[in-house]
Amino acid sequence: MSLWLLGLVWFGLRWAAQPASWLWLVGTGLSLGLALLTKATAFVYGFPICVLLGIAALRTGGARLGLARGTIVLLLALALNLGTSRGTGRFMAAPVAPGIGSARR
Repeated sequence: MSLWLLGLVWFGLRWAAQPASWLWLVGTGLSLGLALLTKATAFVYGFPICVLLGIAALRTGGARLGLARGTIVLLLALALNLGTSRGTGRFMAAPVAPGIGSARR
């Protein structure tokens, strides 16, 4: 998970330095998605990183462009996790962790 979070920071910083490059935008989204796919604690560690990158995106490109790029990053991250979250949600009744009373005996 730490490798993907480090990739998230690296791609995010490169994206903040060169906001016109789609390579850094896609790398940021895929790094976030792979971190979330690896371990659920990436939600805790990735959230502050994403907030800081979102602030940087809003400052460099304005509100409309920053929100559009942030949406692309989140959609890429969610697209990577859609299959496993859906399967876990069906099996455990919760997309990330087992729900209360869902233990099978």
